[in-house]
Amino acid sequence: GQDTLTVQPGKSPMTAMLSRLEEKDTGIIESAKGVKVAFPIYMSGETIEFKSKKKSTLLIGVDSSKIYAMKDTHMIEIASGNLLAGQGTVMIGNKTALELFDKEIKAGHTLKINEKNFKVIGILAKPTNMIARFVDSAVILDEKALQEISATQVYPSRIMIKLEDNADQIETKTRIVNALKRSHGEEDFQVNDASQIAESANSIIGMLQIVLGGIAFIALLVGGLG
Repeated sequence: GQDTLTVQPGKSPMTAMLSRLEEKDTGIIESAKGVKVAFPIYMSGETIEFKSKKKSTLLIGVDSSKIYAMKDTHMIEIASGNLLAGQGTVMIGNKTALELFDKEIKAGHTLKINEKNFKVIGILAKPTNMIARFVDSAVILDEKALQEISATQVYPSRIMIKLEDNADQIETKTRIVNALKRSHGEEDFQVNDASQIAESANSIIGMLQIVLGGIAFIALLVGGLG
């Protein structure tokens, strides 16, 4: 929507791996006029255990004290249970709950991540937008808990921003860009609105379809020659 922005590292997808956001960037963004709240999202691939079965999945770390903002930016809706409540709890994406293991994960169940137990406090609803689809196949937990169980230091993969009700999106975006440029010394990041996020995701999906289609064509060609 018009009230949501996202900051991502790198001036382009090609430079994203060479750049990174810092924890202090959240405070810099929140000090910009027109910003209601900002919260970083941390990501890490980890192995989770449920009923003695182990699977690898995406973990998303957020500040549990700002979990309401994740709902306000349309990233999550709760299907059953409650919102994240501290470091010993997790929320589960709908697809993860239904498909990751043979048995469905439900609110009240316990997961083990790197030998630490977490109570499943909530199950997310099926996604209704591109931003929500981002968390459908993930496990959401407190960012401090994610830092503790990760083998390496994790940095914000993006920072979500909710604007004030009457804020001008273009003007607020400009203030955020200028403030981060002063802090970073360069514009090694992107500030995107919801339409740009969807456009970027669609272009990536399109590229994957072309690549997969090419692989399938080559496999058919090799099979025909064999």
